[in-house]
Amino acid sequence: LWSDQYHFNIQILGTYQPQLNPKLVIRQSSPTQVSYLYLDEQSRLINMIAVNDSKLIKLAKRWIQSGTVLNPEQLTDPEFNVMKLKP
Repeated sequence: LWSDQYHFNIQILGTYQPQLNPKLVIRQSSPTQVSYLYLDEQSRLINMIAVNDSKLIKLAKRWIQSGTVLNPEQLTDPEFNVMKLKP
């Protein structure tokens, strides 16, 4: 799901699953680029909301499909290159 709202491109990936008690991880690369990633108990991505971050959405689709285990500390670090986390 995606929507363009003024100067913002908002994309939603996956389905929010509150029964999994997801952990919220926020990755902010700039004042206008932020992503909210929801990880399950094994640190696998279950859904996310991205604002002006289409590259991360493309990569996140592969993380969900492959069940990639992610490091929340790396995700929150805007200096960390998430492309190193290719499934």
